[in-house]
Amino acid sequence: MRKWLLSLLDCRLLRARVLNDEVWGAVLECRGAKIGISRGILCAIPRELYRRYRRIKSAYERIPVAPWRATVSEFIRHMRTIHALGLNELSDHLSRNYMVHVLALGCGWGFEVFYLARRLHERGVDFRIVGVDLARKPVEVGRRLSQRLGMLDRVEFMVGVTEWLPFRNGVFDAVTAIYGPLDHTLDPSRAFAEISRVLKRGGFFLATFLNKLSTHSLMWLVRAYRFRKKFLQPEAFVSVAGQRIRTRFWLRSEILSLANRAGFKVKDVWGMFCLVPLKFRRKRMLRIEKILALADYYTCIAPLVRWLGKYVMILFEKVV
Repeated sequence: MRKWLLSLLDCRLLRARVLNDEVWGAVLECRGAKIGISRGILCAIPRELYRRYRRIKSAYERIPVAPWRATVSEFIRHMRTIHALGLNELSDHLSRNYMVHVLALGCGWGFEVFYLARRLHERGVDFRIVGVDLARKPVEVGRRLSQRLGMLDRVEFMVGVTEWLPFRNGVFDAVTAIYGPLDHTLDPSRAFAEISRVLKRGGFFLATFLNKLSTHSLMWLVRAYRFRKKFLQPEAFVSVAGQRIRTRFWLRSEILSLANRAGFKVKDVWGMFCLVPLKFRRKRMLRIEKILALADYYTCIAPLVRWLGKYVMILFEKVV
């Protein structure tokens, strides 16, 4: 772990081992909990939360980490083209500053991390980006990619959870959570409060949410009786790497209520898979699905369509 990341932490260093100007191993005390650095990677999950997230963590550890394979699936490629719209708008806001700090939650190997790094570099903005993921495997892959691209001085990765962030108050200019960390969080109100705490006033928060009232859900509500029982519950079980993990599907009112309590206001909204069905198990789209995907891309910001997506991406601004 690079030393610049230590300056962002709200922690007391108890002991450390430095190797080649890098903190290779350490024990830190943060807000009454002890966390550690192992083989250059910070693991910031307190013991109480580690027990609660053990099942989700083990499921995501089993998923093969291969960033180059993501482009093979046309469904993932379509999702990323809409992700890029939100990331472009976020980088436009950040480019007004000379120096920015960005936190990427649930980043995996770091698609949004490297995308924002390239955009900010092109605009001449100095940046520091911290990628956080629950699983260690993608964090290790992201760190190797960062080292290969010569970005370790400005990009770092760590293991952590959204509900407990070891950073100082108001240290980040932007936070992203576009790959579902809020869908798997066990305490959404605490997660929103933590994100608000580490974000500066006037900072931006870009996140995606699984939409309970999507066209996909409404079709299943009509077709399947078993789905109607699940629909009435705030959470459902989704299979990830052979394990069933608890996943939250959001109502628009729930998102806006939590955001308002955390001091956020909505800047923009995009819908993903509003018109085209989401089928991650398939790699190729049918011809009709490609036509629908094109229409989905051009209507993703339409007020009558965007709240019907399987995923809803929202850009918030912290006003309090």
